[in-house]
Amino acid sequence: MILTIILALGLFGSWLHGQRIGLLATILKLISYILAWIVAKQAVDIVLPYLPAILSNTLGRGIIAMISFSVIMAGWRYVKRQLHWLTKLPVIGTLNARLGGAVYLSMTLSVELILLLIFQHLTVPWWQHQLQTSLLAQWMLHQVPLLTNYLQTLLP
Repeated sequence: MILTIILALGLFGSWLHGQRIGLLATILKLISYILAWIVAKQAVDIVLPYLPAILSNTLGRGIIAMISFSVIMAGWRYVKRQLHWLTKLPVIGTLNARLGGAVYLSMTLSVELILLLIFQHLTVPWWQHQLQTSLLAQWMLHQVPLLTNYLQTLLP
């Protein structure tokens, strides 16, 4: 019962968080992290030779990566704020919220499923009892083979 409540609260909370954030902000956040990581790696290689020798190689890389990552993320936050008006349009705003909720729900479901798969082999009696009495956990664990087979049919 306790495990079911924890899993359900996690799923419900992620749905609410995803609706509040929205799909557009989620996609922009993902793009910004990827872009900032790529730019930070490139900036380290470009700027590091010009730093004085008093900085160690690791310290210099860390400082350059942190500064470039912060600048890129600040720029993307500005872009996100400029596009925020799109999410206030009636149909697009509702669709954005629902799809954002679905994305966050699927991410949380995936994480919970991975954790259940890992910890189902834990031999603590209390945990095994919770796992066996939780209908939601049992449903998630039994749906894994079905979902995996279905996803494999979708892939070329």
